[in-house]
Amino acid sequence: MTLIDLLQQLRAGGLFPIRVESMPEPSDDLVFIGSLSEFIEAAKAVQLPFVLVSSVTLSEDHFLWDSADDEDEEVANERIDFCRLVPELRKFRSRIGEDGHFDLSVPMPRGNLTLAVVEDWMAAFVELHAQARQLVRDSSQEKRAQLEAVKDARTQHLLNNLRGLISDQEFVRLPTQRAMRAYAIEEFPDLETLDESDLKLEIQNLKARIDAKGLRRK
Repeated sequence: MTLIDLLQQLRAGGLFPIRVESMPEPSDDLVFIGSLSEFIEAAKAVQLPFVLVSSVTLSEDHFLWDSADDEDEEVANERIDFCRLVPELRKFRSRIGEDGHFDLSVPMPRGNLTLAVVEDWMAAFVELHAQARQLVRDSSQEKRAQLEAVKDARTQHLLNNLRGLISDQEFVRLPTQRAMRAYAIEEFPDLETLDESDLKLEIQNLKARIDAKGLRRK
């Protein structure tokens, strides 16, 4: 039996078949498969004379990067016009204030029967909008990578300065790691900006090398 055969038999038996994307769990919505006219016909079949309607109205905010979507402070402090990234979006500014996406919902014994109606122009806008958002994300990731590279280079430079103290006779004769830490920070104050656990580990490694080579006895 094919789906068409099944639907025909249901209709012949006096039942109105309502096609949905999948059978829902309790309280889940039923996503309707079909056109708006078929949705109206299905709503009438369940004998509910009303339908809940919500809409998405194109606004100026849709053309700007929402900083709340990005945790990177470098990007969050910027107001980015998507039209600069994807110029094709400019043609949709004339539609600001228009409704382009409608959600319909009819209460059912299990969840709701829902249908999304999207205007062609809104679908085109959403596609271009997604491209613009991806460009912002790519740029943000590139900035983060650059900042991380600078940070890593700075950290490596500070650690190299610290490791170089193994040739400092005053440093190697210090009796405790606490004294070594204080001496190192006095020599290179920026070491204090490093993560404390990283600095502690590096001091431990230096002390172990000093002990292993017997540098205190020289």
